[in-house]
Amino acid sequence: MVVSRNKMNMTRKILVLFLFLFISPVVGLGEEIIDSSNITERSDGGVYLVYKKFSNKPFTGTITGRVQSKIVNGFFEGPYLLFCDSGQISDEGQHRRSVRVGYWIHYDIDCSGNWMMKGPYNKDGEKDGVWLLFPEDGFVFRWVYQNDSLVESTRAKQ
Repeated sequence: MVVSRNKMNMTRKILVLFLFLFISPVVGLGEEIIDSSNITERSDGGVYLVYKKFSNKPFTGTITGRVQSKIVNGFFEGPYLLFCDSGQISDEGQHRRSVRVGYWIHYDIDCSGNWMMKGPYNKDGEKDGVWLLFPEDGFVFRWVYQNDSLVESTRAKQ
């Protein structure tokens, strides 16, 4: 009876250790989460990195608030959202090492909802493909970019 109780205790300890080592990284245990008002971007040899205010170490964790994103070693990584003061989305897309990649949507700078621009960035952060601008005047601007160079431009009524 004593031997089986010790085995159960050992099994329980192993299970707890397994859960801690293999499952906690998935749920982000210990990840620092701060409001975007508590970060700053600084140039480090021409590359802009994200730092927690009053720190000299590039930040790693999640930022919330007006800017929402993951930061890894000072770089924006993965989904990115920027909000206006009104709560409307201003920018949404993806980052890889702080470079815009994939499909992005940019809304007007003053957040009045008057226009929207959308299109893809390549792996180097260059506009690449069809970009569309929808201003409030009922026209659609269509631009085709290749490696950040404009190759075609049209304007049409919606």
